[in-house]
Amino acid sequence: RMQSTPTRSLWVGSIPSSTKKVDLLSVFSVYGAIEGVRVLPPSNCGFVNFMNIEDAVQARKELDGRDLLNSEDGAIIVGFAKPP
Repeated sequence: RMQSTPTRSLWVGSIPSSTKKVDLLSVFSVYGAIEGVRVLPPSNCGFVNFMNIEDAVQARKELDGRDLLNSEDGAIIVGFAKPP
C-alpha cells in the first residue's frame, strides 16, 4: 500500500487499536485541510487524505517515526498511500 511517490494520501501504521478518527484528525489537521480519515482498528493502521499534496508531504516529513498517540508500540509510521 505504501508508495515512494508523494500523494495526498497518507498511510499511518503502528497506531493503538483504540485510535479514533478524531485522534488522527487532531494530529494531522495541523498540517492542512483534510478530505477524509479512515481508521482500521484490527490492522492498527489508518489513512489520512489531505486536500493538497504539499500538506501531506509536510505531515509525513514531521510525523513519521514520532510517538504521538501514547502507543505501547511507540512511534507511528507514516508513508504515502495510493489515493482512494
